Amino acid sequence: MTATLLVEIGLEELPPKAMRPLAEAFGQGVANELTDAGIAYSDIAIHASPRRLAVSLADAGDRSADLAVEKFGPAIAIAFDEAGRPTRAGEGFARSVGAMMADLATEDSDKGPRLVYRGTAAGQPLEQLLQPAIDNALKRLPIPKRMRWGSRQQAFVRPVHWVVALHGHNIVPVHVFGHDAGRETRGHRFHCGETIVLAHADDYVARLKDPGHVLVNLEERRTRIQDEVAKAAERLSGRALITDDLVEEVLALVEWPSGIAGHFEKRFLELPREVLIATLEGHQRYFPVVDATNQLKAGFVTVANLASRDPAQVVAGNERVVRPRLSDALFFWEQDKRHGLASYIDQLSRVSFQRSLGSLADKSERISGIGVALATVTGAKSDDVKRAAKLAKTDLLTEMVGEFPELQGLMGRYYALDAGETPAVAEALAEQYAPEAAGAPIPVTKTGQTIALADRLDTLAGIFSIGKRPSGDKDPFALRRAALGVLRILIEADLPIDLAEALHCAIDLQPVDPANDTFDALWMFHVERLRGYYQERGVPHANFEAVLASSVTVMTDFDARIAAIGRFTALDEAQLVCGSHKRIRNILRRNVDEAAVTTLAEDRLVEPEEQTLASVFSRQSDVVNRAMLSSDYSAALAALAAFAQPLDAFFERVMVMSEDPQLKNNRLALLSGIDHLCRRVADISCLSPE
Repeated sequence: MTATLLVEIGLEELPPKAMRPLAEAFGQGVANELTDAGIAYSDIAIHASPRRLAVSLADAGDRSADLAVEKFGPAIAIAFDEAGRPTRAGEGFARSVGAMMADLATEDSDKGPRLVYRGTAAGQPLEQLLQPAIDNALKRLPIPKRMRWGSRQQAFVRPVHWVVALHGHNIVPVHVFGHDAGRETRGHRFHCGETIVLAHADDYVARLKDPGHVLVNLEERRTRIQDEVAKAAERLSGRALITDDLVEEVLALVEWPSGIAGHFEKRFLELPREVLIATLEGHQRYFPVVDATNQLKAGFVTVANLASRDPAQVVAGNERVVRPRLSDALFFWEQDKRHGLASYIDQLSRVSFQRSLGSLADKSERISGIGVALATVTGAKSDDVKRAAKLAKTDLLTEMVGEFPELQGLMGRYYALDAGETPAVAEALAEQYAPEAAGAPIPVTKTGQTIALADRLDTLAGIFSIGKRPSGDKDPFALRRAALGVLRILIEADLPIDLAEALHCAIDLQPVDPANDTFDALWMFHVERLRGYYQERGVPHANFEAVLASSVTVMTDFDARIAAIGRFTALDEAQLVCGSHKRIRNILRRNVDEAAVTTLAEDRLVEPEEQTLASVFSRQSDVVNRAMLSSDYSAALAALAAFAQPLDAFFERVMVMSEDPQLKNNRLALLSGIDHLCRRVADISCLSPE
């Protein structure tokens, strides 16, 4: 018999950020365990609310499928004696499989005939399989912090208060954290004080909604939250700023969403937009509201977890709570402006960046040194770079950033503009942390790009110099993200900076004696990030390795070669040329000494195919060299297509390793020249499918 299988664990309110990961891990874990045990089902639905984790499996069987069993026993010579009577070994095998000797078959094997048992193992009932499935799923949950309650030794994310396990109409007898499973669930803590009896597992979602006042379906609850927030914002004659992250957090806080619109004093609108949003969203989990011109209004929307009989009291309570938060933010804003960023410069020397690498003041000096060196290429003004470097970390000491760390850099820009710093310096303070995450925008201004690069290069060089390099999952200084940020800025801002030189510059400015392998390790660290960067963009691994082999250290040049390789491989002749080049590389590798000392002599070209190949080499060398002078990598690679047929004919009819040393060495010299030409842009032998 098949029916819907429902498992629900009811508990006290979950940590908001843990609800969805726990629900998905629990639901998928139970489903996977049952699948492995042989229980089939047609669909899975994962449900969750602040007070429950649940999974529903449609058309789940009431027992696992029967399994065909095949077991091999001892050889016939061992299973029977000379008289044909079963031996103890033969009878023992029969007992082990629960069969009579007459039920066993004989099958030939590489060691001669042997006994074999073939039968069917009956499936197990769901009642026996669900308990271990739940237990194993619970053990693997990604619980951030476990707790114990009462006198129990078992630990879980929150105390468990009820368990439901139904297969259709029937209760499945399982035991979880001291509770026997039943058919009684619980609705909303305030709207539904009574337990809800489920006659059938299919009734779960509907019965929790009415009379339970719980929207247990995550997507239904998400849609309800968004609709309620939008309607409440309309009551303020505005539009709510709805972000996925905030909706997801509210989703884990409410079971019966109800949008509430509130107001705050207009005087708080003098705060920077980002500060207001951070206060409302981060501290209160409120949705900010904007007018038709996208300007913030003196209002907010919050989502209550009940339909109140007196909404005015709920509104008043939320307005009363948010007012002190906004007052604090306004106080921080006014105090920080009164002091000014420059007043914090001297204090940087009292704040440690890293014990071996000095203070934030020391770091600012290194950022300045690296930044000035980079400015010759980025086009930033040296004075702007020096000033931005000096002020870069000062906003970390302000009251506002102390309260809202996520506003670092951004508050520096506001305070710098208020203090009369140049726009270039102010924007650089905000852009120094860009890109903040994968896919986030890179800095736009020249000074911002320079400071962002210098800051990251200093951190990378410093941490590598003191030997605290990332290993495994440990990366406390976020060096992987920093290296990727360096690469993205160089490539996407089209900055022709030599990364190797920049790394050497940063290492030389560190206040420690770095290990001898510091540069090599740091370079390979960037190479691995670069490999991932192109992999995410769909660049084939071989294309990347081909360019990497050319030892390019300017990332814009690297990127141009990657693009050119992509166009080259689309040519019909590319595969033949790349395969021939790989063959050339193998020949030269085995004859490296002869190829290195021989110069091509045209009067020793005796075969028509080698004469033709030499002619093509001479002609295409000029084409490639002209293209390389203007960095036209596509043209340089396209010129190699002319080698496809001549190389194919050469290898078909000419013996490179001639018994005549002069002919052999001359042919090696020709191949050596072609090899050099085929590696001007990238090592195209890497592109060979062989």
